Amino acid sequence: MSSVVKKRFVSNLIKSKRPDFILIQETKLMQLDNYQINRLWYESEVQAAVAEAEGMSGGLVTLWNAQTFKAEEVITSRRYILVRGVFVGNFPRIIVNVYTLNETSVRRLL
Repeated sequence: MSSVVKKRFVSNLIKSKRPDFILIQETKLMQLDNYQINRLWYESEVQAAVAEAEGMSGGLVTLWNAQTFKAEEVITSRRYILVRGVFVGNFPRIIVNVYTLNETSVRRLL
């Protein structure tokens, strides 16, 4: 997501499909500020959790529509973002965005 072309593609996809939740992996971003988050999303009420990249690998972003999902807990780590909350209509959910290197030894640990 560090390139302008990728950001535009993701933003257009989000705006056309209007999801309640989106999980992005391999962002390769060291930081993501509120301005960048709001440019990606289609509504003004977006919430986000970010796990920064390490060098040129990794990086996670989880975005959700704050009007349809109320987050009660967000846990971030280098390799995952866990969001626990309730969708409108009282549907409790736990959603996890996971990233790991594509190495057999690392996958076995998971």
